[in-house]
Amino acid sequence: VSLSLMSMIVKDIVSGCPRNNFRQSKLTHLLQPALTGRCKLGLVFTLNPCSSRGATSSVQFAKNMMKMPDAKIVRNPMTMTEAQLLAASEQLMAKEAAVRVQLQSAEERQRVVEEENELLRRQLRETHAENVTVIE
Repeated sequence: VSLSLMSMIVKDIVSGCPRNNFRQSKLTHLLQPALTGRCKLGLVFTLNPCSSRGATSSVQFAKNMMKMPDAKIVRNPMTMTEAQLLAASEQLMAKEAAVRVQLQSAEERQRVVEEENELLRRQLRETHAENVTVIE
């Protein structure tokens, strides 16, 4: 219902109707600043190719939104095929594997440094103990 009312209000705005009842639904009331140009509004429309039911009204609504005054329309269709998604997924998994190798290498270097650090501390304690006994 709210989307239908919003569609009617958008249609009225596009046709130049001076009065709109934004309080008819919570959605239109909340989006009034965006629909009247006082702030930015971004909408994404998607259609399921398997379901044509409602697609016509969704396309009409999208067309009306594109006719909104002072609207800056950015058309950036971002569609990926299943093969492209699989390829991108494989690339990400390869990057993850490389990062894991780097992490293991860094952890090994840290372990070596900590062992060297402990050895130096032991040597320092021994040297300190020898110096203390010589002074006494």
